Amino acid sequence: MALYSQQDPLRTPFYGQLTFDLWMLSTMSVLLSEDRKASVEEATSPSRETSFRLAVKRRWNYFHKPLLSILIGALVFGTGTAMSLLYFTQVGNVPYLVGPLFLSMGLMFLVTGLVWIPIIKQKMMHTAMSQTGHDRPLLPQRGSVATIS
Repeated sequence: MALYSQQDPLRTPFYGQLTFDLWMLSTMSVLLSEDRKASVEEATSPSRETSFRLAVKRRWNYFHKPLLSILIGALVFGTGTAMSLLYFTQVGNVPYLVGPLFLSMGLMFLVTGLVWIPIIKQKMMHTAMSQTGHDRPLLPQRGSVATIS
């Protein structure tokens, strides 16, 4: 104790150990926070595989109704074709109107689904354009003053 003077607190062993401990804690907290940031970035930034899955899921959310309509229409149309063939070849005991009824209902669902897909694509493109602000006219309307901003 005689080596350390009472007037210089930085020379005392306790104060030196305290500053070293505080320095270690601050360094560890910075390192931990950087590790935490890296793990959070890894968790929040999607990898290629998950971004692909998200794109597929997003596309499925938009197109699942028309695709199901097309699928149901094709199945009902095929059933109507088979029943009509069975009736006209007189192989099975099929009522007269069942074949044409299934044909028309299947064709209606099939065409509805096929027309629905371009409508959804056009709507998606229109909403994307309006969100980015590209829906402004290129030329000013007649009677309005053009300003450069």
